[in-house]
Amino acid sequence: MKIINYIIIGLISSITNILPLSYQAHLTLYQYLFNTKIFDNPNLNSLFIIAPLLAITTFLIRHFPKISKNKKMFIHHLLLLSLTFIFNCFFIFLLRNYNLLSLKSIPFTFIISAILLILIRNKKYERNISHLTIKNYFLFFLASLLAKVFNFPIFLSNYFICYLSKLNKASSLKLSFIFTIPTLLIESLPGVTYLINAEEIIYLLISLFISTIISFFLIKYLKKLIKNNNFYKIAIYLIILAFFTIYWFR
Repeated sequence: MKIINYIIIGLISSITNILPLSYQAHLTLYQYLFNTKIFDNPNLNSLFIIAPLLAITTFLIRHFPKISKNKKMFIHHLLLLSLTFIFNCFFIFLLRNYNLLSLKSIPFTFIISAILLILIRNKKYERNISHLTIKNYFLFFLASLLAKVFNFPIFLSNYFICYLSKLNKASSLKLSFIFTIPTLLIESLPGVTYLINAEEIIYLLISLFISTIISFFLIKYLKKLIKNNNFYKIAIYLIILAFFTIYWFR
């Protein structure tokens, strides 16, 4: 029975950390909805964040964004990219225990996320990472912090900044993933310790493996959503879920 619970946690983690959905909001809603305590252990929840983290990292290693053939520009953007990544890691680590999420705030999180998805038009922009300015990198940094504080989907927050920066779809996907990693990395650290000391390590590894495989398929699905401009489908789901939450827990 426990392995089924682990697979459920892993499935929620993979879906909500790869797609533009809120991980904590879905965990909290599931717990209230089914009156279950399987999510009471935050270290166990952290463990399954490793699955989408592995999938995203592997994807980026294979498809790291092309910055520029100009050596000076390459160094410039790589430095800004690295600094933004490091600052994100540092401040997200400081905010790791900060959580404003409650049952009443979940519909708000869903509705705001839906609005952002609707606003993203995915026009055929030609800009890539070479066109980013220091202002753009600062916006990525700010988006990650706001996503952490208000429990918005981290991928969505980053992708919305890419949209505002008028980046093309390929660059938007890769950059959004790059700046999603700090949040997933920090939040998965307690899970590593939990796995080392766990008694049911075989069940956990099996569930983690299944979650990782699912995460790879979800990345392919996300690429398809972006290519076909189908974010509105997730927006509709979030709006329905928000009104369901308001009605069910009124």
